[in-house]
Amino acid sequence: MTTVTYTFPEYRLAKLLKQPGGKSVADAVKDAETGVASLADRCRDARETALKALDAAWAQADRAAPRLCDLDALYDRANALIGLGAPSGLPLMDEVAYSLCDVADAMRRHEAPSAEPISVHVHALHLIHHMEGQPAAFAAMAEGLRQVRDRVLGALSPPEPQPAAAAGNSAD
Repeated sequence: MTTVTYTFPEYRLAKLLKQPGGKSVADAVKDAETGVASLADRCRDARETALKALDAAWAQADRAAPRLCDLDALYDRANALIGLGAPSGLPLMDEVAYSLCDVADAMRRHEAPSAEPISVHVHALHLIHHMEGQPAAFAAMAEGLRQVRDRVLGALSPPEPQPAAAAGNSAD
C-alpha cells in the first residue's frame, strides 16, 4: 500500500507576517504630527500668496458696486484659501474662506452683488492670518461672520413656499 505525505514549506514571508512588529501607535502619531508640522510653513507661505491674490482681486473690484465677474474672481481666490489654515493651526481661516465662497456664490446666483459682506470677510481673513495663536479672539469673530453670511444668504434666498390648505376645509 502506498502512503501519501503532504509537506508544506514554511516561507519566510509567512513567518514575518505572523510576527508582531511595525510602528507603535505612539510612534505613528509622533511621525504624523511631525509631518503636519512640516506642512505648516508651506501652508503659511501658500496662505500669504493666496491672500495677496484675494487682495488683488478685491482691489480690482468696483467696491461701490461689485460686478458679477468680480464675484467670480473673489470666489476663486477665496476657494484657493480653503485648506491652508488648519495645518498651521488656523481652522477658522478655512471656515471664513468657505463662508466668503458661500456669500459670493449666493450673490452670483441672485445677481445681487454687495460690497459690505465681502469686505468684512476679506478683512477677517487678514486678521486671522495675523492673529496666529490667539484662539480666544476667534470665537466672537467666527460668530459674527456666521451672522453676516446667514443674513446675506437669508436675504437672497427665495421665501419658503407656504403649504397648501388642507383638503376637507372646503364648504360642500
